[in-house]
Amino acid sequence: MSKPYPREFRDDVVRVARERGPGVSLAQVARDFGVAKSVLHRWMREAEPPNTGPGEGVELVQARQRIRGLEQANEVLRLLKRYIAREVYYLLRNQQRAVNQASSTLDKQKCVHGTQFTSWVFGEKIRSAGLLPSFGTGGDGLDNTMMESFWSSMQIELLNRQRWKTRVELANATFDYIEIFHNRQRRHSALGYLTPIEYELRSNQNTITAAS
Repeated sequence: MSKPYPREFRDDVVRVARERGPGVSLAQVARDFGVAKSVLHRWMREAEPPNTGPGEGVELVQARQRIRGLEQANEVLRLLKRYIAREVYYLLRNQQRAVNQASSTLDKQKCVHGTQFTSWVFGEKIRSAGLLPSFGTGGDGLDNTMMESFWSSMQIELLNRQRWKTRVELANATFDYIEIFHNRQRRHSALGYLTPIEYELRSNQNTITAAS
């Protein structure tokens, strides 16, 4: 016997199913809310049809739903851009601290800083997108290598392993990789193969011990 669901929950599920964006199937909506696909179909049949104005057909209603979906996707991407810019700043700051504490030094002759990355047009393009460049002036061998290392890791560990149907799915996957995996669980060689959380806990413990 299936468990009963509150009316408010059913209405919310039906509303999300009707307003879903392009590329999002009913099966995915049902899975996200933890209900069977057949149950969702039954709820949609039992629910009242969406309100339409005089002369509004099904195609117009679907077009409005697609527009709402695109607006939601654009809002997610806008927030993701701001989030990535902030996370890149903290990532560079933390990695710079680890580099300063390391005993070994980088071979500056092996660091490549192409002239295209120091061009005025390229810099303006980055700043117009609301991002913070990871490089400075020409000849700085240490300022771009950390960012290149991060993009390489994300390309290998995330982007090269699967494909996403929508930009929203890619945005969510990128958020999970940076916030959940990379910044908390991934072991970094610059931190002595500790996770960032383990590194912070050890640093705090050493600070408290020294102070006491």
